[in-house]
Amino acid sequence: MVKPAIPWPSFDDLPLDKDGPKYNAWGLWGRDDQIGMLNLLTPEVVLNAAQTQIKTGQRVSLNWSMFEPHKPAYGRKTFVQNVIRKPGRNAHDDEWFFNSQGSSQWDSFRHYAYQQTGQYYNGVTNEQIASSNINGIHEFSKEGIVGRGILIDYYGYAQAHDIKLEIFAKTVITVADLIKTLEWQGMSEADILEGDILFIRSGFVPAYEALTEEERDWMEPRWVGANGHQIGMDCSEEALRWFWSKKFSALAGDTRAFEAGAFIAAEKETYHIHPVCLSGWGLTLGEMFDLEALSKKCAELKRYTFFLTSEVLNVPGGVGSPPNALAIF
Repeated sequence: MVKPAIPWPSFDDLPLDKDGPKYNAWGLWGRDDQIGMLNLLTPEVVLNAAQTQIKTGQRVSLNWSMFEPHKPAYGRKTFVQNVIRKPGRNAHDDEWFFNSQGSSQWDSFRHYAYQQTGQYYNGVTNEQIASSNINGIHEFSKEGIVGRGILIDYYGYAQAHDIKLEIFAKTVITVADLIKTLEWQGMSEADILEGDILFIRSGFVPAYEALTEEERDWMEPRWVGANGHQIGMDCSEEALRWFWSKKFSALAGDTRAFEAGAFIAAEKETYHIHPVCLSGWGLTLGEMFDLEALSKKCAELKRYTFFLTSEVLNVPGGVGSPPNALAIF
């Protein structure tokens, strides 16, 4: 972990690199930095999270089955497991074949560039990605993603207020929705701490699991394109401004892309969360986390913060990784 190379800038001070793309914060942690906002998870922040959040010892997994979703988006391969009986012995191995973007995952900063310029976090190029391990997921594995997690249960809020959410449509979750949900949970924006790891529950996981195979087949080609059918966060300057001001160390949700819909057109990416967060700020995004058991535990305990431990796979140059995430209360 390193300290910011300069005083923390306001959103209106962005971009820091005036020759770079919109909203970038390149150089905030130094031009050689590869973990971005995870630098906010200092030993002091992690210790405080452990001391204030671990009270009962109860644990909840945030990992969806590796076999889910049955039909990953964008032509990604499904998870395959081969169980192998060792010849002449009462023993087994198994082999796994999977796409790191196929199920619950953290994105590294080599996953999605600014499409207009082809630049990744701190100005890294496609050529550098191809010839080195720069911005790889292994950088996250050195100290893990560990700190205070906070759940904003928007799906729970919507159910409590008889708001029907269209999960498989371009349903937008706004900053106002997040603030209203915090208040419903008995919290306010003031309860958000620097370095918090944010989770947003939209209800995607239970809705997907309830689909028939025929419905999944029908839905699959509709995940992609400018009008991709999925609930998610609003792609707006307001949303980016809010995320920046709260100094989150990581963002995650239960949807396929975190933001609403899907995106392919470079000319329409001005406020897209993927390029700005991943490649502009070094703010990792988590997708397809299973937040169902977590939401139940938070409601039961009447607290929506917890100690979060997540250790990605140590794959040098990896683009993404299963999160191996656990909430501890």
